[in-house]
Amino acid sequence: SSGNVGIGTDDTSHYKNTSCNGIMMRGGQVIDIARDNDLQLTLNRLTADGANIGLYQGGALKGTIGTKSGGIYFGTGGDTERLRINSGGQVLVGTDTNPAYTNRRFTVADSTNSGTCAVEIRGSASGDSRLYFTSSTTSGQTGAYAGKVKYDHANNTMGFYVNGTTEALRILSSGKVGIGLTNPGAELQVYHATSNTIAQFESGDAGAVVVLKDN
Repeated sequence: SSGNVGIGTDDTSHYKNTSCNGIMMRGGQVIDIARDNDLQLTLNRLTADGANIGLYQGGALKGTIGTKSGGIYFGTGGDTERLRINSGGQVLVGTDTNPAYTNRRFTVADSTNSGTCAVEIRGSASGDSRLYFTSSTTSGQTGAYAGKVKYDHANNTMGFYVNGTTEALRILSSGKVGIGLTNPGAELQVYHATSNTIAQFESGDAGAVVVLKDN
């Protein structure tokens, strides 16, 4: 009499989990849509932005998937937006404000922790964590790993790589910095295998001064 439709169940108590009339299905594989070409399922909000799909657990709304401003958003904690893919394909995490430039394809924001926002790359204690800069999708080409920042968790060292496998700078766990070598013995050590000019200091002023100070 309520207008609800149940498929695979006669337990009407489940309807208390919904706010209005609809279709409820219970059982194993309750929806199976098979079709070549075209769309298999269409969800159409006729007017305002908002959720198209609600994800419930135990009768409580836990997450949503919907449309806003021509893009798609994912919500948790009810219908609180956490991630959006805007109409230009940019991915926004923690914000619904687009970046200043369209070539910024991935944005992470957090305005809730006193202005602190972080991105975590987690590796194992005996492995390493890496951030790559690439210009190629072909395995083996230098462009597929042209630039790299690598943190070695076993030794607590950080290396900066250019042109593929060339480690240009390393920071040891002690804070010592090596340029052109991986085992600096001083706070800053610079090495080049062939050049006689190891360091150069220039000033656009009338003179140039290098100050060496001892406490």
